[in-house]
Amino acid sequence: MLKPLYAFVLRFPKLLILVVLGLSVFLAAQIPHLRWETDARVYLPKGHPAIRYDEEVDDLFGVKDALIIAVVNDKEGIFNPETLARIDRITRKVAALPGVIARRTIDVASLSTASFFSGTEDAVGTVPLMPRVPKTPEEIARLKRLVYDNAELFVGNIVSADGKAAMIRAKLKEGAANRYMTYWQIRGILAAEEGGGGGWPQGGQWKGQGQWQGGGQWKGQGQWQGGGAPGGAPQGGSGAG
Repeated sequence: MLKPLYAFVLRFPKLLILVVLGLSVFLAAQIPHLRWETDARVYLPKGHPAIRYDEEVDDLFGVKDALIIAVVNDKEGIFNPETLARIDRITRKVAALPGVIARRTIDVASLSTASFFSGTEDAVGTVPLMPRVPKTPEEIARLKRLVYDNAELFVGNIVSADGKAAMIRAKLKEGAANRYMTYWQIRGILAAEEGGGGGWPQGGQWKGQGQWQGGGQWKGQGQWQGGGAPGGAPQGGSGAG
């Protein structure tokens, strides 16, 4: 069955080379049109259980794109001044990003923004769980007690049952370019916490409307123009997140 193919290759080698070169040039010309797509919804068929669940979350909470950051301390657990301060810093920095929905404090959910119900016989209201980072053993013990006394609110939601991990959940504004931008900004925040570099380029500013000023700019629709693209992003090309 393959003999005719072999015969054709041997009989017309130059023609075959020209065809391969032509296809290579055509495909290379399409590279500028490639997009970086990180939205998993586009890869799943309509009606897939994951898509239906995502739509239910959107209906309930009014958000399609959510991002979760886990802070883990296997040795000491999260209930220590250093880890709690890290959770607080990351929460505040993420909430300040232009691509994150943070109209309310709880929109970026973590130990720093959570609250619980407390009251007396005469009144009841919500009280911040961690209004400031606890530093003394007594303050940390109080925070831990509040978390586990209100386990239905916090355990398995923003704190693991064993107390070794905490979650920070953020709602992202819609749009491929926004997801991509925010992803790299958060990578920069986490890299700074670990004492490393990376993330969004320094020495410029986010102008909004899909544009970054300083060392290149976002053109919108997931495209980055110019040099100095975010760490790991395509240089002088385009990408979408």
